[in-house]
Amino acid sequence: MLVKMLSVFSFLIAIHSNTVTAQWIESGVSICNSVYDQWFHYTAADSAGGALFVWRDYRHGDTNPDVYTQRINGDGYVLWGLGGVSACTAPGFQSNAKIESDGKGGGIVVWQDKRTGEYDIYVQRISGDGTVLWAEDGLSVCDAVGDQTYPALVPDGIGGAIIVWKDFRDEFEDFYAQRVDSNGVKMWAPDGIRFCASGSTQIEVSLTSPQPKADGFGGVIVVWADTRNSTDYTFAQRITGEGEMLWTENGVRLSSNDASLDEGSYTLAVDGFGGAVFVWNVEAGFLGAKDDIYAQRIRADGSVAWDSAGVGICVSPDWWCATPSPIWIDKDKIIMVWTDLRDEVGHIYAQKVDSAGTIQWAPNGIAVCDEPAGQYYPKVVRDSEDGIIVTWQDARTLTYDIYSQRVSPDGVRLWAYEGIEVYHTVGTSSLEGVRMVTDGNGGGIVSWREPRGDAGCTFAKKITNTGDVPVPTFLQEYWADVTGDGVMLSWSISGSAGNQVFVVSRKDPGSPEYLEIQRITAGQNVYSFDYVDKTCLPGKSYVYRVAVEDNLETSVLFETQVLTVPPATLILYQNHPNPFNPSTVIEYYLPEGSFVTLDVYDAAGKHVTRLIDGYVEPGQRRVLWDGTDSGGKRVSSGVYFYRVNAGKTTLSRKMLILR
Repeated sequence: MLVKMLSVFSFLIAIHSNTVTAQWIESGVSICNSVYDQWFHYTAADSAGGALFVWRDYRHGDTNPDVYTQRINGDGYVLWGLGGVSACTAPGFQSNAKIESDGKGGGIVVWQDKRTGEYDIYVQRISGDGTVLWAEDGLSVCDAVGDQTYPALVPDGIGGAIIVWKDFRDEFEDFYAQRVDSNGVKMWAPDGIRFCASGSTQIEVSLTSPQPKADGFGGVIVVWADTRNSTDYTFAQRITGEGEMLWTENGVRLSSNDASLDEGSYTLAVDGFGGAVFVWNVEAGFLGAKDDIYAQRIRADGSVAWDSAGVGICVSPDWWCATPSPIWIDKDKIIMVWTDLRDEVGHIYAQKVDSAGTIQWAPNGIAVCDEPAGQYYPKVVRDSEDGIIVTWQDARTLTYDIYSQRVSPDGVRLWAYEGIEVYHTVGTSSLEGVRMVTDGNGGGIVSWREPRGDAGCTFAKKITNTGDVPVPTFLQEYWADVTGDGVMLSWSISGSAGNQVFVVSRKDPGSPEYLEIQRITAGQNVYSFDYVDKTCLPGKSYVYRVAVEDNLETSVLFETQVLTVPPATLILYQNHPNPFNPSTVIEYYLPEGSFVTLDVYDAAGKHVTRLIDGYVEPGQRRVLWDGTDSGGKRVSSGVYFYRVNAGKTTLSRKMLILR
C-alpha cells in the first residue's frame, strides 16, 4: 500500500538532495543529469579547489531557456544535486549567463533576461551549499528602456560583485556598470553608471577580477573594442569600488595604430599594482587574412607603459594567429598563449614578456603543441611553479579531443611532447566549448559540452600539476537523491564480468545496523545501475549502503550521507468509483498519527453518517462507504460530500450516487 501511496502523491514531494556524485570518471563527471540540452556553459574557480558552472538550460522548453548552476569540488564530487540549482526559471528568454566566486564557496550569477519583452540584466547569488540567497528568479540590476545585453561581472571581494553590460537606452550602444553588495542591494545609481559613451558601437566586454594589490578599492578594469573612429580600436577603463572612473573619459586607447587596421579578440591580466597588461589581435592583412598579436601595459594611473603602438607578440607577414590568452606569472612576468596558423593548420604557441615589455622567449613565440593534425581554442591557467598549464581541442583523431601540456618558466614542455590526453570523445560525437579554471593547487579543472544521447550535456575532468588525469579504479560515480518516487540510487562501474551482486541496504541515521532491501545482479558488460526505494516514509531520514559481492568477497562500494524525505501533508483523494452504486472507497493519507473524523453530508449540508471517529496511525488509509446513513438506510441518488478532519486540517470532496 505504501508503494502505491508514494506514486500517487509523488508530485507533492519536493526534489531534495544532500548527497553527491563519486570521484572523477573516465568519461567526465556529468555536471547536470537533465535529458534536455545544456548550452553555453561558463565556469569559474570556487576558491576552494573546485569549480562553479552556469549554463542555458532547456528543460522547460526551447522558447523558454532558464539559467542553472552547479558546483563540483576538487575530488570530482558534484555538490548541488542531480539537476543543478536554478538561478532563474522565469518566463522569457534568459541567456549570456556568467558566474564568479563569492569568495565563500558559492557563486554570483549574472545574465540578460527578456521576461518583460526587452533584455534586462539580472543577478543571483547561490551559497556554497546550493541555497539561492537572493530573490526568486534573480534581482534586477538594470531595467532601463531599451535592451541591456552581454553582461559580465567580477566579485568585489566582500560577497558582492561589479557588473558591466552593453546598454541601448540611448541612440548608441554604451557601456554601464553597477555594484551590488552581498545582499544584492545596488550600491551605485539605480540603473547603473555609464563608463563609455563614445557615440558609436562597443563590440565586446572582457573583465578582470579585482585584486587588493591591483586596485585597492574592490574595483574593476574593463577592456573593449570601439568603432568611434570607424575602425575597431581597443580601449580600457578602471572603475573603483565607489564607481569613480580613474582613467581617461570613455577609456584609454591601448595602441597608436593609425593604419585603419581593426583590433579585436582582446583580453587582459592584472599586474598586481592597479594596472594591467592587455593583449589583442590586429588585422594585418587583406580582409582579415592575417592577424598579428600585440600587447600593452597600462599603469595604475592610466598611463601607457610600453611602446605606444604596443609590443608585437607574434608579428609576421606569412601567417594568422588569434584568441590570445594572457596570465600573469609573477610581479615581473606574463605569459600569453594563442592559436597559430603559421603551418597552415592551427597549433598552440606561447610567449613570455617581462614587465618592461621585453620578449623573453623566441621571436613570435614557442610551440606548446605542433602535432600536424591541428590544435585550437587554448585555455591557460598558472601552475604551481611560475609556469602554465594549457588545454586545447585537438584534431589528431576523427573527432576533437582534449589535450593538455605544462610549460616551465623557461618555455620547456614538461609532459609528453605533444601533450597529455585529458579526454577522448565518445563515439563519433564532437565536443565544444572547452574551458579550464585553476584547481588552486597548480592544476586545472577542464569542462566541455558534448552530445550524448538526445541532448548536449556538460562534463568535467581534472588535470593535476603532475600531469595526472585522476579516475577511480572500480566505482566510477554514484548519485543518491530524493525524488517523487522515493529515494533513487544510481552508480556506474569501470567494468563488469557479470558475476557481481550489488547489495542495497538501509538504516536509520542513529542505528548501527543496516537492513538489506534489494539485491541486484550485474550483467556482463553492464556498467550502470539504478534502484529506487519506494518503501521510504515521508518525513523520515535514511542512510544507504551499496556493497558488492564478487565471488566470496564482499566490500562496501559506497555509503550515502543522511537523506531526508520531505514531510507530506494531509491528503484526501477522490473516491472511487465515482459515480457509484452501491458502494465506494474513500482514501486519505495521514502524515502523522492523530485523531481523525470522516463524515458524509448531503447536498443541503445535512449530516448523513460518520465513517471514522478516533485515533489513526500515520500512512495511507482507506474506508468503504456502502451508501447508507447512520441508521443503516440506503440513501437516494444525488450529490454528497465527504469531509476528513485531522488535527487542525480539514479537507472535503464531492461524490455522486446514481441508483
